[in-house]
Amino acid sequence: MKKITALMFAFLMLVTFASAQEKNAAAEKATASETSITTDGQKDTTVEYNGVVISIPKGVKATVSKDAQGNIIVSGSDLNGVKIDGETVNSTGKTTLSINASTKVITVKEGNNVTVTNAKGQTYSVKAGQTTAQAAAAVKTAQPAAKAETAVNVPAFVLPSTESAANQQAVQNVEETLSPSSPR
Repeated sequence: MKKITALMFAFLMLVTFASAQEKNAAAEKATASETSITTDGQKDTTVEYNGVVISIPKGVKATVSKDAQGNIIVSGSDLNGVKIDGETVNSTGKTTLSINASTKVITVKEGNNVTVTNAKGQTYSVKAGQTTAQAAAAVKTAQPAAKAETAVNVPAFVLPSTESAANQQAVQNVEETLSPSSPR
């Protein structure tokens, strides 16, 4: 009888313990996806939040949460080296970013001097109220105009006069070519 009682007691303890473990595991998953996560800057932290991978380097204190529309919010001060799905964000001062989980587009809600470097190595500045897609499009449309100005081949002797040996030699060569009676 004592053996049966001891076995029943052990079985009940085992069932209770296993049930408690399942509840704790479920609570940790809910915490990671339902509420905010705050890093203290003591170590590198990588979080997958609603399908978006966010890597916060050591030394950066940040909070990752979700707003009412389901966007991911990353806020903190001096977010230097924070990676959001392959894009690196650098900022100075208090910064708040909103990431659309489905499109992965980052919007700067608050902050100054926010720069984003994409996976191709292109860096662009994003102002408060602007998205990374808008900033990247502005950079791409500005680049062709700059290239068109430098595409013209201008001979060295036509360029503004800077007294360099190359410019003096070019002028001398032109004078000799144009005037066969010039002194040699």
